[in-house]
Amino acid sequence: MKKIKILLALIPALAVCACSTTYPPAPIGDSIIWSTHDERPGWSVEAPDIDEGDEYVFVGQSLYHSTERGARVNAEANAAQQAALFLSRHVEGQYAESTTGGGTESGIQDPNVSIDGVLKISTDQVLNKMQVDEWYLENWRKGPDTLWKAFVRVKIPKDRF
Repeated sequence: MKKIKILLALIPALAVCACSTTYPPAPIGDSIIWSTHDERPGWSVEAPDIDEGDEYVFVGQSLYHSTERGARVNAEANAAQQAALFLSRHVEGQYAESTTGGGTESGIQDPNVSIDGVLKISTDQVLNKMQVDEWYLENWRKGPDTLWKAFVRVKIPKDRF
C-alpha cells in the first residue's frame, strides 16, 4: 500500500516536470527577408513574350544559393540555356526548310552532321551578344539558412540570329 501511495504521488510530480520544459516554436515556413523590388515583377513569374520588337527576350531563374553572386551566375546561365534551346529550334527550322528545297550533287544528305556544326557556331556567336535588361533578387530565410534566389531578364538583338 505504501508503494502505491508513493507511485500516485510521483505521477503528478513527473507530469508537472515534463510539461515545464519549453522549446522554441518550430518554424512555420520559409520567408523572404529582402528583395530588390516591393513586389515580384510580372516578367519573373509569367512566361515571357520572346519576340519583343528588335530583340528576343529570355528569363533565367536561379536555384537557391548561399551567395548573391552564385545566384546571379546561375540565373544568367539558365537564361543562356533557354536562348540556346530557342536558337536550336530556330536553326533546325531554317535547316529543314533549306534541305527540302534543294539537293546535293551525290543525292545523299546527312542532316545530323550539318545541323550540329551550325548550332555550335551560331550559339556561340549569338549568346555573346546577350545583354542583361533587369535583375530581381530575393534573400530567403529557410530554416537556419539564409539563401539567395535571382531572376534575370536578358535581351538578344534579332540581327544576331
